Amino acid sequence: QKQIKIILIQFWTLQGTSSEINKKYLYALCTLELLGVNHIPERILPGLLPALERKFNYKKFKKEYEEILIIENHRVKVRCMRLIQKVVKLELENKEYIELLRQVVMQVTGQFREGDTNEWSELFQKALQVKRLLSEKILNIHDILELLQMLEDDCKMYSYYWIQRGIAEQKVSNYEKADNYFRKAIFINKKSYQAHHALA
Repeated sequence: QKQIKIILIQFWTLQGTSSEINKKYLYALCTLELLGVNHIPERILPGLLPALERKFNYKKFKKEYEEILIIENHRVKVRCMRLIQKVVKLELENKEYIELLRQVVMQVTGQFREGDTNEWSELFQKALQVKRLLSEKILNIHDILELLQMLEDDCKMYSYYWIQRGIAEQKVSNYEKADNYFRKAIFINKKSYQAHHALA
């Protein structure tokens, strides 16, 4: 408990001194933690916020938040995330949340095939899980629909994408569209329990 309190105090103190760019990247990591992403490969981290990528210095970022970050096997995560969440508001704009999630998806599509279960498919699924995005209040349903629309060309080969798109349409009572999307998911993967369950 004492160590956790020290970490939180350090985090709180850093809020006033860290660069805006580093804060944004920390908020991005925290957002992904809220979605259940346990770690992010270091190589894709800089690209998660494209508007800031050129000015982002990963070495300085690691040094600035060394008491808060855990880095193992070229993967990075934020420690004590739930406690940190109690003392700091994640200050990203809606468009930044949308772009963050879009970039996660763009970085991992093509790294796995339909039916594969690996690190990349896990990132893909957690970044697009409609119910979690809503429950954690990261995006509202209209922003989620916008995000899913933006990703259609890159994700249309995955049944999971169509399932989430169907769930999103259900949330706004577009049942005909939802039905169509669930059927697309089943066409891609006839054995998908998720797709059949969602359609039912």
